[in-house]
Amino acid sequence: MSKAARFEEILTIIQNIIADQTGNEIEDVDLFSDLEDDLGITEIDFKRIIKSINLYFGIDLDVDEVSQEVESVKELSVLVQEESELG
Repeated sequence: MSKAARFEEILTIIQNIIADQTGNEIEDVDLFSDLEDDLGITEIDFKRIIKSINLYFGIDLDVDEVSQEVESVKELSVLVQEESELG
């Protein structure tokens, strides 16, 4: 699978996790959505989202580090892709 195809797959999964965990409609969770400003994600939501991502992808993202580094759905998707490639 190409990197671009893998990114699209990861993005779709993350969009679904965010929609499920926050009650946002899937079509509102786009690539450039700001997690806090556009989607209203709270600290508690964010912890649940990262926990779900870690379980789904078998990775170990640190909630505090990610919350400082990531602001958008795209940035979160890129980080997940990088971490999942490292294994």
